[in-house]
Amino acid sequence: MPDNETKPIGRPRSLEVDESILNAAADLVSERGYAATSIESIATRAKVGKPAIYRRWNSKAVMMTAVYQHLVPPQELKSDADSFSNEFRHLLKNLFALYRNTSAGQVLAGLIADAQNDPQTMEALMHGVIHERRVILIESVSRGVQRGELSESLNLKEINDLIVAMIWHRLLTECSKLNSAFIENIISTVIAIGGKK
Repeated sequence: MPDNETKPIGRPRSLEVDESILNAAADLVSERGYAATSIESIATRAKVGKPAIYRRWNSKAVMMTAVYQHLVPPQELKSDADSFSNEFRHLLKNLFALYRNTSAGQVLAGLIADAQNDPQTMEALMHGVIHERRVILIESVSRGVQRGELSESLNLKEINDLIVAMIWHRLLTECSKLNSAFIENIISTVIAIGGKK
């Protein structure tokens, strides 16, 4: 073995165990809610010891961001549609379907709530969800700018923050109304702010 290569320390992580833990956490959040789902209950459901979880994720918040990423894979949100409206409609339709059909929305709402009083959860939310997923929204809006549908003066970070604020507000207050009418409202808002004059 070359000098600059090192062997990994300990046993390699099992992807099967990762999947089992993430699925157990997702199921328990659906059944009990985010707050009532503990590391102990996840370990019991996944049939692993608590150390197996903490070797992978050092806190409940960090693990739950991994659950969210598992339930909302980026490829489900991306589209090769030929217009900003159609691309964004696809993104939001699939996102909201995942919120309805999995515990992803509950996981995100739980992280948002806990982050208000816990800096570690805020950090996990920022790095595990917000920063990672911001690029998907920004790339979609950016393609609208490149196609000439949206103004070049549009501030991509600010429009991203506006879209996220609209979605999170509805998620936390009227989750049942994450529907097609709301999707059209978001698209119309972006076009009203950033459409070509």
